[in-house]
Amino acid sequence: MKAMATDEHKIERHLTPNGWTTGNEWVNGVQTRTIEPPQDRIETWVEEISDSSEGWAPPATFSKMVWKASNIHAQVRAELKEKFPRPECKPWKQITRKRRRPAD
Repeated sequence: MKAMATDEHKIERHLTPNGWTTGNEWVNGVQTRTIEPPQDRIETWVEEISDSSEGWAPPATFSKMVWKASNIHAQVRAELKEKFPRPECKPWKQITRKRRRPAD
């Protein structure tokens, strides 16, 4: 049985009073982008995307909060998340195969 190749992508996202910013990124365990967290960040989330390079399944995504400012009240955090929904990887749409027309 042949093992499937999988790409692993991790993206840091920081919630700030002005919305979300993208931070560090990793591909297959190698950091490809280095960005210092903003000074005014309220939360930091890491989104992990596992994408099989074979087959027709969409990527699997998982997000987790890895840091939060201890001096920001939960209600303020909730209001900001309502105002600025967290951006996420949008799984691609599966390609539909066209039906063949019957031969005349």
